Amino acid sequence: MRLTVTPERRGILQRVRCPRIPGKPLTPRSAEKMTMPLHTPVRPLRLRRENHSIALPDGIEILTERATVDDFLSVNSLHHRTSLDSLYSRYQSARRELTEADWRHFTEAHRGLTWVTRPATDASTVIAVTQVMFAEDQGTGELSILVDDTWQSRGLGTELARHALSQARLLGLRAVTVMTGRDNNRMIRICRFFGGRVTGENSHVVDFSLPVD
Repeated sequence: MRLTVTPERRGILQRVRCPRIPGKPLTPRSAEKMTMPLHTPVRPLRLRRENHSIALPDGIEILTERATVDDFLSVNSLHHRTSLDSLYSRYQSARRELTEADWRHFTEAHRGLTWVTRPATDASTVIAVTQVMFAEDQGTGELSILVDDTWQSRGLGTELARHALSQARLLGLRAVTVMTGRDNNRMIRICRFFGGRVTGENSHVVDFSLPVD
């Protein structure tokens, strides 16, 4: 699918785009992922864009749905609002925005599942992006979550991980892996909450494997 940027959208991009900050690839593994052989999911993907409603502990309702290429501008607006610390915890680089090619890659069904989350009362604002991308090992996915700073520490990350794991189960995946910064205590707590075990670590990052079943 080709993402077309109309003159109107191009004007929006020019107004909201932040200067790019040179850094590492999108993730330490992204260069491999762009060229690795693609794996067919164990079970067929459901491509319907259905809302998944979640009530946070404070009573606020949020809606999560399958992402499409049309979410590109809203997702980049999320990146522009997010602190560099949060971006680095997600990407292991100071990545202020995604390119159109990045977002097409993330929304192609044969590469994995990507969801966007919005407050139920504000359909125009994306506050989180969750992804389960198919890994090189058949039956394994790679889970990542980016949450708007103002929505962190409210139970949202835990609920998004729960939803992602349930969808990974429907696809027949056996496990999902998570790579996060060693100082990303929120994600580390989420991994441990869902029974994740450490599979690798160094001075900067820690790898977890979370069971799906």
